Amino acid sequence: MLGIPKQLQSLRWYGNWSCFSIGSCVTPFYHHLGEALSKHKPSLETLDLDLRGLDCTRRGHAGNPAAKFDDMIPAAKGKWKDDWHLIGSLKDFTSLKALTIEPQALCGDKLRGLSAQHMVDTLPHSIEELRFTIPLEQPGESRQKQLEENIWMEQVVDLAHGARNKLPRLRKVEILTLSWVCWEKEEDEELWSEVEMACRLAGIVFEVKERKGYMLTPEKFFQEVISTNKPRPGLSTNH
Repeated sequence: MLGIPKQLQSLRWYGNWSCFSIGSCVTPFYHHLGEALSKHKPSLETLDLDLRGLDCTRRGHAGNPAAKFDDMIPAAKGKWKDDWHLIGSLKDFTSLKALTIEPQALCGDKLRGLSAQHMVDTLPHSIEELRFTIPLEQPGESRQKQLEENIWMEQVVDLAHGARNKLPRLRKVEILTLSWVCWEKEEDEELWSEVEMACRLAGIVFEVKERKGYMLTPEKFFQEVISTNKPRPGLSTNH
């Protein structure tokens, strides 16, 4: 589908998927999306991806980030990739201004593997706004385990420190937490303090927002700019 537009300008892709068979279980979505989007490097300006919930938890399934390779059936082994959870470098997307993504898709994590590049080095100089979607666990043991497996927070701090030289147009970093339940917000006050301070020192606006219920987007998925012999300002089509 992503190969149809000639000049893809904006893409919003929200996943709503669950596994029902070991033979059809596929989750290397970020890897595949990175490959599919590569033809749109010169034109893509807005990229909004939310694939949370795609991880499978079943033994021996290719979509399970904790799966053991030896437990997989041959069909699942053929789908497995060490970097399926990474979108790859977006450095050459020279028009990209706004990006919404899980931070692990850029830097990796300790469970599925780390990216060979630091997050700041995967982004283009054109980027102006970053929004990171975080399916945050409730305070307690579950969240502690979640944070121990991830390196994204220190990577965002590193990104802010290096933004002046590497991402000179970056003006805003937003954390969008995703959850089903409510808890006392006072418990989260210290969670973002280091990121907030790093952004403040870099002159970058930092915000934390919340989305309840894991709702999917009601908006159109992508927009293509149409070139004509007699171009008219603002002509576009939605698919």
